[in-house]
Amino acid sequence: MRRLMRNSVLLSTILVFLIPVSANAYNTFKGHKMTSGIGNHGKSTKFYCVDSSASTYSTKIANSFDRWIYSSEYAGILTPTSYKKTTTKSASTIDHYRVNSLSNLGKGVAGVTYFYVNQTKVLPQNQNWYWSKIQLAKDVLTSYPKYQQVTISHEIGHTLLLFIK
Repeated sequence: MRRLMRNSVLLSTILVFLIPVSANAYNTFKGHKMTSGIGNHGKSTKFYCVDSSASTYSTKIANSFDRWIYSSEYAGILTPTSYKKTTTKSASTIDHYRVNSLSNLGKGVAGVTYFYVNQTKVLPQNQNWYWSKIQLAKDVLTSYPKYQQVTISHEIGHTLLLFIK
């Protein structure tokens, strides 16, 4: 009986390490994406804008874009995107704003991304979008400053066509 148990445990352990597992860190929104693309590093560039309300997060926003653009250095995956900051909102495909609170979305919500076609808010799981608006919650991010960078990076990930699980 002990031998059977030992062999079963050994076989289970071997199977765990030999069976390929599909592990995705992100998926697209049912194949939908930003219609103008996300830039192509070295070939074309897109622009983001930081509203004056979110200017305190400017450095963290820039750092977040760098982490996505150069993601292979951090996560070992390539995100072929290229973004630069602009002050011209009409040229921007990702706008950043700071709001006092997002408590209407739930307790502790630090950021949210909205997707638009022209001035109409759309659901990314239903259609492509032209541009995105990121809102960052001042109340949560002030109370938990160590989550500022990760929240901003996470929301930018949504705009780049990623649904982060």
